[in-house]
Amino acid sequence: MLGEMIGELTGKITGIRVLPMECCPKMESSFQDMGKILDVDVTDIGTFWSLFKEDGGLYGEGQGILMTDDGEIVTWTGQGIGNMKGKGADYRVSVFFNTSSKKLARLNNTMGISEYSIDEEGNTHEKLWEWK
Repeated sequence: MLGEMIGELTGKITGIRVLPMECCPKMESSFQDMGKILDVDVTDIGTFWSLFKEDGGLYGEGQGILMTDDGEIVTWTGQGIGNMKGKGADYRVSVFFNTSSKKLARLNNTMGISEYSIDEEGNTHEKLWEWK
């Protein structure tokens, strides 16, 4: 069951590269987002690769680091599916967290469900909910 919204971030794609092909074209995007998770200001730096499937869909995996303003760190891994929107994309992602942060310790027992979108200029927007 979808629980409460636990975060919202906005940012920018900071780099793109094409990776060696497997079954289909594969591309990696790095990004930096800023916003709030559990009402704590964070910066999110991550990398996400995507396979461009023959049916037009996307499948991807990624990892990153959330940093609080006072230096606490949360690591995350994610896995998702999506679709191209012109030169942008929309994804639905499952996110798993690990942290020793006291402020964000609740994330250790939380699976996140995210809507992550990238517009044609490389701007990003993410909404994150707890999945109970």
